Amino acid sequence: MNQHSTEERTAILNRLKSAEGHLRAIVGMMETGRPCAEILHQLDAVGAAITVVGCALRACEFRDCTDIILHSPDTEARAAEVRRLEALYGLPTQRFTVKEINPDEQPT
Repeated sequence: MNQHSTEERTAILNRLKSAEGHLRAIVGMMETGRPCAEILHQLDAVGAAITVVGCALRACEFRDCTDIILHSPDTEARAAEVRRLEALYGLPTQRFTVKEINPDEQPT
C-alpha cells in the first residue's frame, strides 16, 4: 500500500473499521437469535465495505505493477512483475513476451 495517499489510507481504514463493527453486530445478532433477514442486512453491509476496500487495494496494486512493467529500465524486473501477476491473479500473459513491452511506448 505504498502508493496510497494519507487520505486513501484513512478512508480504507475507516471502511475496514466500519466492516469490523458490522461484523461484531452480526455476531451479537446471531447470539441473541435475531431474525435472518436482519442478520443478512448487516452481512450485506460488511460485504459491500470489504468489496470497496478490495477495489481500492487492487487499484493501488495495479498502479504499482503498471509502473514497474511500463517504466522499469530493467527487463528482468519487468519480466518478474509480469510473472508475479500471472501467478497471483492467473492472468493469461502468454500472449506476449516481456521484450514486447517497451517502457518508452504509451499503452493504447
